[in-house]
Amino acid sequence: MLYRIAALLVSGFIVTASQSSQPSAPAVGSLHPTSAPMRAPQADQTSTPRDVVAEFNAINAAARAAREHGDTASYVANVRKLAAFTPGHPGLQVALARGMGLEGGRSGAIAQLNKIADLGFSFDAGNDTAFQRMKDDPGFVAAAKRLAENGKGTGRSKGIIKLGLPGGSEGVAWSESRKSFLMGSSGSIYAYKLDRDSAAKPVAKAGGSQILGIRPDPAHRSYLVCVNEPDGSNSAVARHDEATGEIKEAYKLPMPNALSNDLALLRKGSFAVTDSNNGVFHLVNGKLEPLRLTTPVYQPNGIASDLAKNRLYVAHAGGVVVHDLTTGKSWELAVAGTLIGGIDGMVWHKGSLIGVQNPARMASRLLRITPDAHAKTARVDVLLAGADFPGHVSTVAIAGDDAFVIGVIGGANGEREEPVLIRAAL
Repeated sequence: MLYRIAALLVSGFIVTASQSSQPSAPAVGSLHPTSAPMRAPQADQTSTPRDVVAEFNAINAAARAAREHGDTASYVANVRKLAAFTPGHPGLQVALARGMGLEGGRSGAIAQLNKIADLGFSFDAGNDTAFQRMKDDPGFVAAAKRLAENGKGTGRSKGIIKLGLPGGSEGVAWSESRKSFLMGSSGSIYAYKLDRDSAAKPVAKAGGSQILGIRPDPAHRSYLVCVNEPDGSNSAVARHDEATGEIKEAYKLPMPNALSNDLALLRKGSFAVTDSNNGVFHLVNGKLEPLRLTTPVYQPNGIASDLAKNRLYVAHAGGVVVHDLTTGKSWELAVAGTLIGGIDGMVWHKGSLIGVQNPARMASRLLRITPDAHAKTARVDVLLAGADFPGHVSTVAIAGDDAFVIGVIGGANGEREEPVLIRAAL
């Protein structure tokens, strides 16, 4: 989400400059790090050890610093180390290609760019300074053209809806009882009636100045909102009364440097929330407690639940982790032919995850990820991509059988960015 700050990979990752994490390419050689992480993630461990998270963040910071100082060798070495943690993030693929280009590895860089194109991603390689020494190479020109073609869009957009909000907005959710979208902007919660000409209306004062994930909770006649402050204080989930907008309860995240990001409803009146700096938490006896996953997650972001099968899906830098709430077991969701790391907002709809993948300086994609019966593997369909979006996008809501992605238009030449919804048929 737009307010991802602090140690988040998405806000300052080495790959580009905004939202991402990154891997390497079999087509270009082994992606193993030049030196192994001090404690490599293990699939059978409980939660992600704090020292491993700290190492991940330190490597990320070192890679970013190396990029900013033009230290190509250190940049590439640290990118390869990060690939051991999160091999499913498309931004890492781009970082490796850039590193090869900066080192002068023409054939390796071109092979890597073609791998990125094969995976269905798009970015402007032709104007990237990392590849300037090969800009006239026919192989590079062909790879750059393939990458550009991937960003031309699917043509499935059904239009753009201007919301008339006073400031930026990132979280969006559909409230069936209100027949409205709920979204945060300028410290307040707004409601927007679908297919009306009027602007969104304020319905509640938020519990914090930064408003991220929003999730209606019909059983409690309320909606839940992730809130934060710029200084890292007051990261919490606020429960608003559906009718009055009044805050009924506030659940503070217990860890330092918390970032309350996204929400999913669970059985028995509980919910789960991603703290992108510390892990996943769930409501237990009125308090937020760590939800112990058995496979590592790095900077968890979007989250969604399949209540019928009692499963939780957690998007993180490396992909999507499935957590079986009945058995307590977790595993990485496997996909073929593409990568699903770096998903921002994500919801569950009729047997599929609908998620916004928005790695920095790459074309964003709206994905439908359909797990098999055991949620071990999944099929991925691209619903929208690249030119289907007018600008940056972050999260998604479902109303009826249409997806609505919140994003912005404008922002060029000092122009104010205006929040909009991009509509697409499912």
